[in-house]
Amino acid sequence: MRCSVILMIVAMGLMAGLGGCKSSQSPIFFTSPSSPFPDVPVPASFTLVSQGTLAGGGRYTEYLYQSTDAVQPVVNYFSEQMPKRGWVTQGESSSSGSAILKYVKGGEVLQIEVWNGPTIRTNARLRISPAPRGATVQ
Repeated sequence: MRCSVILMIVAMGLMAGLGGCKSSQSPIFFTSPSSPFPDVPVPASFTLVSQGTLAGGGRYTEYLYQSTDAVQPVVNYFSEQMPKRGWVTQGESSSSGSAILKYVKGGEVLQIEVWNGPTIRTNARLRISPAPRGATVQ
């Protein structure tokens, strides 16, 4: 009886330790199944704040998300995931608390802006648009 009580206490302690809060600095492991497009994944931690679409040829849309993940894990996530979906990196710039990633694919440009919000949230804007006329896009 005493052993089973001790085992139960140890098990509860392990569950509490493993089920604790996720650090905003930890890596992102999961992709959301509700990404807006199959070739543009978003982390499961993202919450859609707004979206906009303009009429015209090709995709021309913008999604604004918020996350409790820090800027760098979000940037790392997109840097790892986008090439797997066929997007070719065209540039990356970052400063303290923000980053801009640019990708091209099949006549389209994807720009991802990530920045610290006014609260503990990180904002991420994903903008897909047709490539400018005359631009060379793979």
